[in-house]
Amino acid sequence: CAGRAEESLSDFDEAVAELRELAEAEPGAYGASLGRAIGNRALALDETGKPREALAGLDEALQILRERDTAEPGSCDQAIEAFLHDRRVIEAETSSPTSSSARGQGVSR
Repeated sequence: CAGRAEESLSDFDEAVAELRELAEAEPGAYGASLGRAIGNRALALDETGKPREALAGLDEALQILRERDTAEPGSCDQAIEAFLHDRRVIEAETSSPTSSSARGQGVSR
């Protein structure tokens, strides 16, 4: 549902903005949440037909999550694996528009 994805995107925009401020002040406390929010926003971008923007968002999310995982080993493994999978699927769909989606719809990490 594109309308729901657009609404989710707006919600993620607000959450990401707030979490950026919090993570800047306390990266250990809010960095992983910021990474997850950016990744989920990227999935909403993909659902609204913006796969290239989604890939850029997933790259940013993965960078943040990897930084947090380096500081606290194992803390972000599941989110990293899930977003890497989503990234591969979106990348494949972008290069082959007839392929079917292999990821769940509307799943938050």
